[in-house]
Parts: sequence; C-alpha cells; structure tokens
Amino acid sequence: LALKNFRKLTLINNHLGGDQRFIRHILANNASLKELVWDRNVIADARFGHLIQEYNVFESIKIERSCRDSAVGMSLLRSILNASLCNTNLTRIDMESNYIETSGDAFLFDYISKNAPLRYLCLKGNRLNDHDALQIAQALKKNCNLIELNLEDNLITNDGYNTIRRAIWAAD
Repeated sequence: LALKNFRKLTLINNHLGGDQRFIRHILANNASLKELVWDRNVIADARFGHLIQEYNVFESIKIERSCRDSAVGMSLLRSILNASLCNTNLTRIDMESNYIETSGDAFLFDYISKNAPLRYLCLKGNRLNDHDALQIAQALKKNCNLIELNLEDNLITNDGYNTIRRAIWAAD
C-alpha cells in the first residue's frame, strides 16, 4: 500500500483487530495519506490513538463502531483531539458509536473551548449525557470554528439539547 498519491484509506469490517503493524506500515509509507476511515475493526487499547498522534498528517479521521469499552473510546478520542491541536489541517473527526463516556472528565469541553481549527465533530451514538451537554454548551460559547457537531443517539435528553441550543443562539 505504498502509493505515491494515496490520499484516503477506507477499512470497513476487515477483521484487522489490533494489528498495529499493518496501520503503522501504511502510515509510515504514505506521506500523502490525508483521510482515514476505520469502521468495525476492533481497537482494543490506546496504542491506536498513539499511532494517530505519531503520524499526525490527517485532514479527516473517521473511526466508527470500533471501540468496545468506554476507556478505550475515551483514550482514542483524547489522542485524536490532542493530535488536532498540533495539526491545523485536521478539521473533521467522526467518532460514532465508540462507547465514549466522559464520566466527568473535562478534556472534551476543554478542547472545544480552545477554539481549535476543527470544523466537524461527530460523537453520535456514544454515552454522552445531560451533564456533558451542559459542559459542551459552555464550551461552544468560546468556539467559532466548529460548524457542525453531531450528538445524535446519546443519553442526552431534551433538556440537554435545549441547553446547547440556548448556548448556540444566545446573543453575546
């Protein structure tokens, strides 16, 4: 897979599991790779996130239905968000259905508050709740770069979504 103009890699349900050698080889040998789609390939530990940080060249990362527990999902999200602070070209992150649950950890809200160049963030189908919605609402008041945030199918009630709506539409 070492191709000169290889810009996008899509791996869906390939039963790769945690084969770090495969993804490390691809990242090390494809400097023009800008988009990664990783769907239904199990990520069992934090090493995958460390690879994303190490080879921080992406414009778009989509990892869906790959983490099977909250600790791995949170660790991966943290690694990707940290990578985006150093890579201003990374403007799209999609982490749908990865068991992401903050459990009161403020790193997601701190990240949004930093007004990073991220334009699109999808956290659909995770385990975010009304407390998270309140924190996201406060963080969004400080962010003018994020233009699309998908929080569908979480544990957020109408009250949580209303809090976010008020933050977005409030006149400052």
